[in-house]
Amino acid sequence: MNSPWIFPDKAKFGRVVPKNKIYEHSAASAGLKSLFVQQVDQILWAYKLSPNTLNIPHTSEISEIQVISVKLKGDEVDNSVLKAIDLAIPFPILFEVWGASGEQGHYAACYKRKAENDQSKWVCSHYLHSEIFNSGEALTVNSEVLGLPTAIDMEELYQKLLARLLPIPKRTAESIEEAIQRLEAIHALEKQIAQYRKKVHAEKQFNRKVELNKQLKNLKCEIEKLLA
Repeated sequence: MNSPWIFPDKAKFGRVVPKNKIYEHSAASAGLKSLFVQQVDQILWAYKLSPNTLNIPHTSEISEIQVISVKLKGDEVDNSVLKAIDLAIPFPILFEVWGASGEQGHYAACYKRKAENDQSKWVCSHYLHSEIFNSGEALTVNSEVLGLPTAIDMEELYQKLLARLLPIPKRTAESIEEAIQRLEAIHALEKQIAQYRKKVHAEKQFNRKVELNKQLKNLKCEIEKLLA
């Protein structure tokens, strides 16, 4: 990816969201408010992807998808900042995150679903982040420009947008939730592998080193299965 996605003009919303509204609706702690002050310059409700703006039906799970543009004071945003915005706005969100210069950005999103025991609350998965892209002013003739994927309803559109952010290929017939769970399992195994490598490096006893290497090999095999 080297350019932002193209959203329909009809879906433009373009309203600034005050940070204090996010604080109110997400029960933000003092530490989280401090992160907002340090990292976030402006929050813009950029687009509303809905049956009215896209001419595709909603489902019981997904009625609308909001595109929220976050302009940063620096070049990094903590996932807890994105989660606070997610908790404050009761719709699935695609974040368009822009660095301080406004020349480069990336997309971010969690898989957001209604809680099984309370339909008024939302549950967020691990956050997915796209590759960095250039702003419209910085595009070149070789830039790839993507519009919205074709979808039969809002739920399929949401699944396809999130699939674009996955750093691993989605398996045939695998839901986005299952793909994210697989990704989280891969990340957990990668952490274990890093720990085992440190243990192998530090271990002096030969027999113990052999056993650790065996366990390390097993972990690598598990990752290969998850990546297949």
